[in-house]
Amino acid sequence: MGEDPASKELRDYLASELRAAGSAAIGAGADPDAVTADLAERLHRINLMLAALEEPTNPDSAD
Repeated sequence: MGEDPASKELRDYLASELRAAGSAAIGAGADPDAVTADLAERLHRINLMLAALEEPTNPDSAD
C-alpha cells in the first residue's frame, strides 16, 4: 500500500516550512548543528504522526 497523496503533500509542505525556519534561525546566528538536530526531531515527529494517521483502525469488537 502506498502513501496517501494528501499525507505526502502535507509532509512535503511541513518539511519545506521547517527548512525555511531553520535557514532563518541560522541566518540569525543560531548554532547550525543545534538547528539541524531540532529540525530532524520535528520532522521525525511529523512522520510518526502521519504514519499513525495512515494506519487502519480496528473497530471495537464490543459494538
